[in-house]
Amino acid sequence: MRSSFRSFLVLASAFLLGANLAKADTISVSISELASGTLGSQSFTNELVTFTGTFASQQLLACVAANSCLGSLGPGEYILSTFTDPETTTTLVTTLTVAGLGIFLANSGDNFIDIFYPGGPLTNVSIADGGDPNGHLTFPLDTTDLNLQNCLSDFPASDCPLSASTSGGTLILTAASEDYTTSTVVTPDSSSVPEPSTLALLATGTAGLSELIRRRVRSA
Repeated sequence: MRSSFRSFLVLASAFLLGANLAKADTISVSISELASGTLGSQSFTNELVTFTGTFASQQLLACVAANSCLGSLGPGEYILSTFTDPETTTTLVTTLTVAGLGIFLANSGDNFIDIFYPGGPLTNVSIADGGDPNGHLTFPLDTTDLNLQNCLSDFPASDCPLSASTSGGTLILTAASEDYTTSTVVTPDSSSVPEPSTLALLATGTAGLSELIRRRVRSA
């Protein structure tokens, strides 16, 4: 009987540990700036433009542990991409939001996001920059390059004006504020964590089985 109880405890522990190891929180980091420009055939003036990258905590922690997604800015800086890297599997989902127009997938296939993660809680993740390297439009914006002449002096003519490919059309900014804001949102993966009712049932079952064993041992 003691062997049965011990086996039950082992199974219960494995259940809880497995749930914890399977946990994959979702992390979203974003940069927002007021800007003017065009998205496809639509124009906008002084609207909030937000670049967001979303990824799973497992993706970040795996490539951090393997030192396979290191960035170029220094210790703690990492690069996640929208394409699947067979070594790091850090697939990133990126969106561009223009207030009043909607949320659009950033779909150039080569978007990236630089993040800073010094370790510890996932809320320590912050964004360094991100955008569309194919179109040389990155956030936070280098507003001087939004000027066509400045752009032509820094990039090939085919890359000017700076742009980003999205599911809503090409995003081209003509003006932007120097100020920007960043945010990090961590959404727990509730599907991998036992619900309170499950934990309560497990605790009740453990207590009941323990009492049953105690009584049988005493009667013996």
